[in-house]
Amino acid sequence: MTTQTLDQTDRHILKILQADGRLSNAELAERVNLSTSSCHRRVRLLEQSGLIDKYVALLSSEALGLTLTVFIEVALNKKSKETRDDFMAQVLLKPEVLEGHFIAGEYDNLLRVVVKDIAAYRKFILDELLAIPEVEKTRSAMSLGQWKSTTALPLD
Repeated sequence: MTTQTLDQTDRHILKILQADGRLSNAELAERVNLSTSSCHRRVRLLEQSGLIDKYVALLSSEALGLTLTVFIEVALNKKSKETRDDFMAQVLLKPEVLEGHFIAGEYDNLLRVVVKDIAAYRKFILDELLAIPEVEKTRSAMSLGQWKSTTALPLD
């Protein structure tokens, strides 16, 4: 199943589940005007096709005391697959790193990192990130406040 084969009901199901993944099948079926068995079948097909990747609980970073978000650009010292793979393997072990992206330009990677405060950020940069042998240099931008955040993907 691809986004091209989704009908309006499937799209409606996906939009609702993106907003509230804890809905019971009965509540979801009622919202999309389907029987519970038909709704369950559609959700199961969406899961099997990979369109629904997983269900998660989204935690509040503020409530957890993780109040500093930093975007860190990272340049690697070599442009080889082995260097990239070694860097990624080490970064995957860092719980502070929420996202990692390959990027074009002067830097090779962009990381989104959350930490408690500036002291924790300094420790992460100096003791964790710059300790990775493949890292040549970094450049950081600290978030002064978030004005949009969503996990919902556009379906239209």
